[in-house]
Amino acid sequence: ILILIYIIIRIGNLKKERFVVIGAMLGAGFGLVEACYLIKGIDVSQLFGLNLIERAFTILFHTTSGALIGYAWGKNIRKIILFLGILILINTLFHYLPILVYSKLFSAALLNIVLAFISLILLFGATLLFKKEQA
Repeated sequence: ILILIYIIIRIGNLKKERFVVIGAMLGAGFGLVEACYLIKGIDVSQLFGLNLIERAFTILFHTTSGALIGYAWGKNIRKIILFLGILILINTLFHYLPILVYSKLFSAALLNIVLAFISLILLFGATLLFKKEQA
């Protein structure tokens, strides 16, 4: 992974955005590991459908989170603390939602909709932030 990050930064001439790229790559790796961990003990027939969508948005969330942390890392300590605080709260929410499903307060479909919605809002916000920075 580190070699791939180095190659992407060198070839793309991304010296200014290197922390965002490094953060996104590390976040994607972490999201993939978490998605693989979550499928442990599930039948192959259950891998597709809602479970696959949930895993994809888990990876998207971690990739976007990593990019935002990398962005903050390149700025200042206040941004790092702010972004980490917000992302830790969101991640805690994501890990608390299955408890609501098990206690029958949430349906699994609603859990996936909330996960997708928050992940997409985070991606949209990060995209706006990065575009504003480049302008």
